[in-house]
Amino acid sequence: MTNTENWEKEYESGTTQECPHCGKDMPEHSCRDCYSDIGKETCWKLDGYCQKCFDFIHEEIPKIEAEKERLGVKCKCVNVQCAKCLSINCQDKSCPVHTKEHKETWRRRWEEANKKPFPYPKNY
Repeated sequence: MTNTENWEKEYESGTTQECPHCGKDMPEHSCRDCYSDIGKETCWKLDGYCQKCFDFIHEEIPKIEAEKERLGVKCKCVNVQCAKCLSINCQDKSCPVHTKEHKETWRRRWEEANKKPFPYPKNY
């Protein structure tokens, strides 16, 4: 984790234009995850995240990780739309994030878009 104290002082004094939390140039601030516009106060308070993303990262992700651990799932990804996991990486049959339905849908869409069978075996 970066110590932003000096960077914040430089930002406030105008010697740097880049926000130490979200990375946007002065005077704009946006969420590091969903890119929605946020105010400077929210940006600095929530370390560059909007309230919705901050809550998801600090409340929902730990719940998902605990559920995966309880089920013995090896997959560590928490992105429901992760193409790498949906296509081949997530081999867990009971993954609560990359469900069989999501994997089947991803594969079907890939095959329709590419007009050929997916070149790897099914991971569900």
